[in-house]
Amino acid sequence: MTQPRANVPSTPSRTSYDAALRSAALLGAATVGAATVGAATVGAAPIGPRIRVRRGVNALVAIMCLAASACSKSSTALEPSRVADMAGRITSLTAAGAYSGAIRVEANPFSATTGAKAVMTVPASATIVLLTRAEGDFRALTVGQWVRVWFNGAVALSYPVQGTAQAIAIDSAGITVAK
Repeated sequence: MTQPRANVPSTPSRTSYDAALRSAALLGAATVGAATVGAATVGAAPIGPRIRVRRGVNALVAIMCLAASACSKSSTALEPSRVADMAGRITSLTAAGAYSGAIRVEANPFSATTGAKAVMTVPASATIVLLTRAEGDFRALTVGQWVRVWFNGAVALSYPVQGTAQAIAIDSAGITVAK
């Protein structure tokens, strides 16, 4: 008979049994073989009886997760897959029709000479992602909003940068920006 290690109790307790089950679940070992979890052991000391897990419950949980993810419309479907080209506050907005215009975005609106700044045209084809993560249009943009911007194509390397927006994600409601 082997001696248990010094840090393992020779008599299993309910606490160590529950801890082993939580560890097994976190490691994805909730089901083993024919949908059962056997007696878990630490060292040579068994820490619990066999527990039966129904296969149907696991299948039901998997189906519910798939249904929930299919029904939700996440912002990742609207936003480009790459990291945003710029983030900042809208400090100026000029409409050029109902669904297009131009905006100025500044990372630091309180400094005239530091921080990323961009002036961009926003065509009607640009994707605007609202706070609710639904799709909007140019009319949803207001001065003071914190936004993330993705450019469409090349930008003019001036200060501020000039380009065309492909997508804009609104991250906060509009506030007054004092200069």
